[in-house]
Amino acid sequence: MQEETLIQVSIIVLTYNHAAYIRQAIDSILMQKVNFNYEILVGDDCSTDGSQEILKEYESKYPQIFRLFLRETNIGPTKNLFQLYQSANGEYIAQLESDDYWSDECKLQKQIDFLNQNEEYIGCSHLCTVVDEDGEAILEKNQNQTDSYWYYSKSEYTLEDCEKGKYPGHFCSMAFRNIFKNSQHDFSILYRAHNFIGDRTIGLLLSISGKVYRIDESMSCYRLVEKKEKGNWQSLARKKNRRYEEYHYLRQLEKYVQKELHQDFQMIDTRKDKLVCAAVVLLNNKSFENLKVVLLMILDSGRILQSMKLAVSAIVQKIYYRKIFGEDKPVKF
Repeated sequence: MQEETLIQVSIIVLTYNHAAYIRQAIDSILMQKVNFNYEILVGDDCSTDGSQEILKEYESKYPQIFRLFLRETNIGPTKNLFQLYQSANGEYIAQLESDDYWSDECKLQKQIDFLNQNEEYIGCSHLCTVVDEDGEAILEKNQNQTDSYWYYSKSEYTLEDCEKGKYPGHFCSMAFRNIFKNSQHDFSILYRAHNFIGDRTIGLLLSISGKVYRIDESMSCYRLVEKKEKGNWQSLARKKNRRYEEYHYLRQLEKYVQKELHQDFQMIDTRKDKLVCAAVVLLNNKSFENLKVVLLMILDSGRILQSMKLAVSAIVQKIYYRKIFGEDKPVKF
């Protein structure tokens, strides 16, 4: 193992049952052309598909740079990630999920050079290409893009952008100063807010620490997998109405900022959008589960009357558009 003082970058890799993709992810790290030392911290969340055996092969071949954290029980993605962050020795952190991969061999050098030369930024991201299971670009996801969890349109990301529900870039595009060393803030919110979702939390933790710059180059690939049997959040959300979980997650982030920074922080528009979507789901499928989701959102909102009005308005608008115009127009709020 390299001396801790010589490690400039800690590369965090999250994996769970990604044996089919993990070699491509790790090889995309090893192909990086850099002029600094780095370590690779891999957190495997109790995979059962042979991922750990593959990781041990790499550790045996590159013992100086690999640090494996092989979980004996499933602890969840965000706690897995938090523990890796806490174990990172580098001045900077870069990250990758093991079903995604970096596509530019100079990606890491470009990002670290930028951060070395621009101390006013806490981190930087870049564009990414959305690909399918086979690594083929998904045309409709890569053209005429709007802000999403894998795409950010502006060059700078701040706490105000986070409050508006924006993301600084995709997880695999991020490189940032190691804010987890000697921090004055409690960053355990990363797993306390949600045991599965962490993208918004990372954006929040970075933006309370400084600005994030977005490099206008695509240097990584995000593999979008939405098959029913898969274990990612998109696939799980298709099986069960998880909108309240997402709504409560936003409330947790709001309360964290209010407590930690003593300032008002309201992700109102994003929460409204979640509630409207839940109300429309209830209209389309009048089940007890879907009703419960809407009621829990209303009770959690802190503005019960306003939230109730919004949910009812969404349902009324949808009925009106469908019956009068015969169209499924989006709800206005």
